[in-house]
Amino acid sequence: MCVGVSVWLVGVISVWHAIQHTANWQDQLDQSSHGTEQAIRQLETKIQEAYRILAAKKLKQLHSTLNSSNTVQKRQTYLAKNIHHKIKQNSAMITQADKGKTLVIMYKQDYHNKVHKFLTDNKFQAIPRNPTDKYQKQITQTIKQRNLIFSKEQTKHLMQRNPKPPTLKAQLKLHKAGNLIRPVINNRNAPSYKAAKRLNKILKQPALKPRQPSHNNELSNSSTRPD
Repeated sequence: MCVGVSVWLVGVISVWHAIQHTANWQDQLDQSSHGTEQAIRQLETKIQEAYRILAAKKLKQLHSTLNSSNTVQKRQTYLAKNIHHKIKQNSAMITQADKGKTLVIMYKQDYHNKVHKFLTDNKFQAIPRNPTDKYQKQITQTIKQRNLIFSKEQTKHLMQRNPKPPTLKAQLKLHKAGNLIRPVINNRNAPSYKAAKRLNKILKQPALKPRQPSHNNELSNSSTRPD
């Protein structure tokens, strides 16, 4: 009985270390303390005080660690909110650099100017209306007619329900003079995205190789067979 309760008590103490990953750690810590005291009372009277001292020491250490972690978390939250406020107040934004995982804070107007310069230098032209609906109809008709490539079940999943035109995101080339941009196109919602992804997967599959003769006799027969 004493050994079993002692093992359970050690388990309760080890659970305390997992409490720090929960939001309501204070309540769970109180519950664990109550459960530990109940376990101690089931031990022999002469060893109860030793376990109380051990449990109190562990509890004090954990409580100090949790308070420290909570302070760091509050400080980080405060800094994040302060940065977000500064960015919004100064009409700035956060974007990604072209190389590595670097984040860049820049004014929105500078970002728009760089994108506009890229579009102008590469002779992009505005179109009078959005062609997405037109492309959606063409893609839908094409998919339905290609029953040798796509099954009926596959066809249902290859058509976009709410198609949208691709969007452009600019990544700054910090290693280049003038900090030009690298355009990144997001076409996940474009009419042809799912069909193109499926076709790409089909085209990457290895082509069927011609069957090779399995025996020497078959090879000799095929070579001597009259035309």
